[in-house]
Amino acid sequence: MEPIRTAFQRQLQPYADQSPAVLARLRKLQLEITQRSLKRCVERQLLTPQQADQLAKELAASPIRP
Repeated sequence: MEPIRTAFQRQLQPYADQSPAVLARLRKLQLEITQRSLKRCVERQLLTPQQADQLAKELAASPIRP
């Protein structure tokens, strides 16, 4: 799960100079994409549903600004 956490944290770094509104929209999109990716991981039995849920909550609670 660490590669997912690391990638999630780095994805918005190129946009760090953007306004809070832009970052909020990007974060929303990032969370939607991540949810779909985690769902596929569960379907492929790479993660348990509990692991995916826990990771989704952890990522959603992480700070937006890198």
